[in-house]
Amino acid sequence: MAVLLWTLSAAPSSTAASPTEGMWPRTTLAVTLVLASRDEEGALAAGAAVANPRSPAYRRYYSPAAWIRRFGPNPSAVRPLIRWLNASGLQVNPWRGGIVLRVTGASGRMLAAFGEGDRVTSLPSRFRRVVRAILGLVGPGPSLPAWRGTASVIPASTGYTIRQVTDAYDFTPLYAAGIHGEHIRVALVELAPYNTSDVVAFAHRMGHGLNVHDHQVDAGNAHARANVEATVDIELLSASAPAAAIDVWDAPSDSDGQGLIDAYSAVASDPTVNVLGLTWVTCEPTAAGIPGFLAAEHLLFAQLAAQGTTIVSATGDEGAYGCADPDQPANAVANTQPAVSVPASDPYVLAVGATDLTLKMSGPAGRVAGESAWSCPAAKHPECAATSVHGAASGGGISRVYTKDTDDLSWQIGAGVHSRVSTGGRQVPDVAASGSSGLGDGHGYAIFYRHAWTLGGGTSAAMPIWAALVVLSDQYAMLHGGSPLGWVNPLVYHLAGSPKPYPPFHDVTKGNNFLYAAGPGWDYASGWGSPDAWNFVRDAAALAAAHP
Repeated sequence: MAVLLWTLSAAPSSTAASPTEGMWPRTTLAVTLVLASRDEEGALAAGAAVANPRSPAYRRYYSPAAWIRRFGPNPSAVRPLIRWLNASGLQVNPWRGGIVLRVTGASGRMLAAFGEGDRVTSLPSRFRRVVRAILGLVGPGPSLPAWRGTASVIPASTGYTIRQVTDAYDFTPLYAAGIHGEHIRVALVELAPYNTSDVVAFAHRMGHGLNVHDHQVDAGNAHARANVEATVDIELLSASAPAAAIDVWDAPSDSDGQGLIDAYSAVASDPTVNVLGLTWVTCEPTAAGIPGFLAAEHLLFAQLAAQGTTIVSATGDEGAYGCADPDQPANAVANTQPAVSVPASDPYVLAVGATDLTLKMSGPAGRVAGESAWSCPAAKHPECAATSVHGAASGGGISRVYTKDTDDLSWQIGAGVHSRVSTGGRQVPDVAASGSSGLGDGHGYAIFYRHAWTLGGGTSAAMPIWAALVVLSDQYAMLHGGSPLGWVNPLVYHLAGSPKPYPPFHDVTKGNNFLYAAGPGWDYASGWGSPDAWNFVRDAAALAAAHP
């Protein structure tokens, strides 16, 4: 989990057991078949084309139905598969043409059809090109995602309110102009529930309304205890974009990412979603070891990009060592090597790191006294040792999965981007925002969690700032005759890499994430830095107007 909570002890997380352990004949299982696109290369290119001002497809977004017609699985290949599944005694959920097919059935029939684990090769040969992966039948293995909350009580009165932070980042002129997120929808995918009473109490105290809609994916987490992750996401996002509609997709946490893929597919089928916010992460090597997961995630993210949805993700709280989370598989070598986290490392995702923001608490609101890349070394702050042996810090580094050989990364340019440590891999973060926690300096956010005020932070607290900024940018653009930003990464690097009328970023040049130091321009600890919201929105609108 990409959030740190410094208050009550959180229940320890656990690795999901194999769904086949201890089964009896009448156990019902549900699996997700990831189907092959009829033109995956074209689908990935379409996601990029709509964000390229030089492309005739620039901001000509697909509807979900149009994307399926052009890039979805070939129905003539899927229909025989569905007939075979039904003949095997399995039930197939209605298929609407996307790359996800949900199948349920008795465990004995399921295992007879698929075997145990990712057994695409056990399918009849005529279906092996149709089905790319089977999620939901894995044995004991890596847990996805890994999350952890640790505890020490810090009075909420010592922290920042979300309004103080948005003031510092120049959101106030947007609010004054009547831009609050009206008519914009944001989706949050959560792997744990939240208490409605908490977010209602928070909104009442902060003085804004709530427009939150709950959706259950698969079995959801109806019987789980409220978790700080969803609470932070909803509270900070709702306060930063107070008129936006927030769709919370509650998906089950499982050992091979089935719940996440099903949730992403559900969001991709909704034509009204402008922004997707993500804060549940796992390290890239762990995700890469789950057959079919990253390929499915990447294609769904490309679909969302082609449909004009901006995806924003936290980078994780283990600094440059994304596999050092204690909940990751115990591999001493992997856990001590630099690694980034997914979904932030995916090129179609805006990766958000965290900073330690210091405000001048006297004089006019919004005065920034200083800002550095966030890190909380375990040696100095024992409470941060629960995150990793190094402590807690803003995630950042170089992807080993997404490289210039696999994806078009030509947009990732600018001062500081290419350095002596660059390898040609996707580099994160792209940007950052306030998310400090654990330092004992009161720079965390005041949140209302489990019926009490406390402090929260981490890269999860930074993600809603950027998700809200995209929401407000979309609304501003549409009010001025433009289109939603969609896949925003090329725009971010363009704005940072060339002079603009209004400086859109606060360059963060101090601090580190245990391996990489912040410096002028882009860096692995803070990306391009934190936002000046009013400037960013105006620059983005001017660029869109120049490329209608």
